[in-house]
Amino acid sequence: MLFLFLGSYVVSYIALSAFGEYRPSPSGKRRYAFGLAVMDRSLWQPKGMYWSRRLDLHGESTTEGSLLGYLYFPLIVVDRTYWHPTMHYFEE
Repeated sequence: MLFLFLGSYVVSYIALSAFGEYRPSPSGKRRYAFGLAVMDRSLWQPKGMYWSRRLDLHGESTTEGSLLGYLYFPLIVVDRTYWHPTMHYFEE
């Protein structure tokens, strides 16, 4: 039963990822003088979901995302690590 659940979880993610796209996202490392974060990277986002890890105004790591993004975030992290790496707009 667990194998069936995990298999369905992974297969459904693969289907959603197949129709995903890169979208602009702030990392929180670059900010305007008034504090707003600059869109300084493109993150892979599977179809119908969003999940991101970034720095907040105080430099603390935080996450934000949709319900599906949080549900699939372990697979999103693996996907971005091995198949769809983050594209940075500026040199680090």
